[in-house]
Amino acid sequence: MKIETLKKIECADDKSAQLGSVVHFHYKLSVEGHPDITESTYENGNNAKDKGVVHMLTKGVTLKGLVKGIPGMCVGEIRRLTLPPHMAFGSKGNDRFPPGATVIYEIELLDAKPADEVLQRFTRADLNEDGVLDLEAVMSIAMKDGKFSMPDDPAIMEGMLNELFEFADKNKDGGISTDEFRTMLKLQNNLGGKRTKPKQEL
Repeated sequence: MKIETLKKIECADDKSAQLGSVVHFHYKLSVEGHPDITESTYENGNNAKDKGVVHMLTKGVTLKGLVKGIPGMCVGEIRRLTLPPHMAFGSKGNDRFPPGATVIYEIELLDAKPADEVLQRFTRADLNEDGVLDLEAVMSIAMKDGKFSMPDDPAIMEGMLNELFEFADKNKDGGISTDEFRTMLKLQNNLGGKRTKPKQEL
């Protein structure tokens, strides 16, 4: 992947786009070797704030190359991101993009806002950047961030987390998405650290 800065803007770290941020941006898109495939959010040069697109910079939600290439940008900054297939639409492509396409985005950042706390916690724990947390990652969150209301006994805590994880993992694939993580946290907060097995939904 190649990242080029076309217009540099300086700002404080807490004002720049970060993993987990909700970002609003304009883009121009092209595909190497396919001059007929182009997209743009600009309309006759209009750079109004009510145009463009909004994405959340988290794995499994937004294109991998954008999640990798936008963090660190400041409002008004422009970058060109050249995304190899594995960071874009893959070796198989889709209805809009051919197999193995190298996609070029020119991004102009219009706004960046922090995501909610739950998504930030999820993003920090998603070390392999696949948009899914396994049980080990969830246990790591419980041990490190101090925001889980859990019993002091490690064995009881592990058993409770196993039960919560199993309940939240609706499709039983051994991992939980951001929505499933929210479900797990909500249930855990309702239990308030008591060892009570979640009731299965009817």
